[in-house]
Amino acid sequence: MLPRLLAGLAVLACALVLPAQAPRPAAAPVAITGVTVIDGTGSAPRPRTTVLVQEGKIVAVGRDGAVRIPARAQRIAGGGKYLIAGLWDTHVHLGALGREGLPTLVQHGITSVRDLGGDFPAVHRWRAEVERGDWLGPRIRIAGPIVENATWLARVRARGVTSFDTWLAERIPVETEADARKAVDSIVALGAEVLKVRNAPPTDAYRALLAAAQQKGLRVAGHQPNPTIGLAGALAAGQRSIEHIEGLDELDALTPAARDSIARAYAAAAVWITPTLVSSFGRFVPDSVTAARVAGTSHDADLALVTPPLRAMWQVQRELEAGDAGLDVYARMVERGLAGMRFLRRAGVKVLAGTDLGVLTLTPGHSLHRELGYLVDSLGLTPLEAIQAATVEPARYFGQGDVMGTVEPGRLADLVLLGADPLADIRNVAKVELVILRGRVVRVAGAPRR
Repeated sequence: MLPRLLAGLAVLACALVLPAQAPRPAAAPVAITGVTVIDGTGSAPRPRTTVLVQEGKIVAVGRDGAVRIPARAQRIAGGGKYLIAGLWDTHVHLGALGREGLPTLVQHGITSVRDLGGDFPAVHRWRAEVERGDWLGPRIRIAGPIVENATWLARVRARGVTSFDTWLAERIPVETEADARKAVDSIVALGAEVLKVRNAPPTDAYRALLAAAQQKGLRVAGHQPNPTIGLAGALAAGQRSIEHIEGLDELDALTPAARDSIARAYAAAAVWITPTLVSSFGRFVPDSVTAARVAGTSHDADLALVTPPLRAMWQVQRELEAGDAGLDVYARMVERGLAGMRFLRRAGVKVLAGTDLGVLTLTPGHSLHRELGYLVDSLGLTPLEAIQAATVEPARYFGQGDVMGTVEPGRLADLVLLGADPLADIRNVAKVELVILRGRVVRVAGAPRR
């Protein structure tokens, strides 16, 4: 399933500078003064606040004048601006984006990502370069090669799209319990933090996969399992996140009592759903619009963000799409999935903000801003809840809720300065004026220098 992005993308709020290397670590502290802090905890916004950053952490958050600012600190005037924690995109495929696209994510306020499969050796290498300060990029939490239903993988190979051979070689086919245990061992040996599973391996193999992953301490993210297992079985087996809304159409066929039971169980458990609405809705873009975006002949401003590897991946996906079925069945799945997600959300089920970056025709950074808008407009989240889906909830998913995700003393200094209030309009998350990543200032060209 290869979704596509909606047409008519809004013009970027400001031009972006994409530096080839990360700035050198600054010895001086950073003080943002006069800013309105939206700390992410649910507390009311705090106007006229000073935030002090030192050695990669937030060391003070207080009223202007109440925080002692060291004489050697770099001061940033935040009057009329809004400060939030750095954003996550929790569903990306960096191998499709390429190393040169990592700075783009940061420039859009994305300071952390969860990579859910692709060229593991390359992404692992890029992460090391980012952590050393050799290259500008977000914090990267990484999955191993994607685990696939062996039968599905064979069917895709049989289609003979040779340009996709490299992509297919990165997948691990699983058909039996022994396959499942072997797959987990290989992913653990690579040093991955997440196991990604797609396209419903057989029931016994799926359960063996989840059991082995739990034993090895791997978080499992993936599509909804096969109908024999379903959402209830995924929860029982220990899958930590469900990716995409399409699989939630299962809820439509349940009795009200069964639906309520699943909703209560998911709300009570440490399980999240990543709707990736921006990719689901994109499937319905007119083919002519998608073709122009893939070819680079449209005038959409966000196409300036497309890297050569990403465009090449889009072209391969267009080849594969030629054999896809019509959209009527998919449209019904999305409609029922949306209804199911709204139901789960009303019950308190947790949401992660993610895009599926790497598929037609999502662009880095910009697509996450659109996703946050969809979480508000299509799922009914408040702007604060949408921000939390991209800050607080990813941190909790990784067991880092006391380390990052909010603007509080002691948290990692990943911060985004916005030119307008995102609580008044969630689309203001696109008005990025400055980013602080690992305590270092990253400037955005076109924004006023503060």
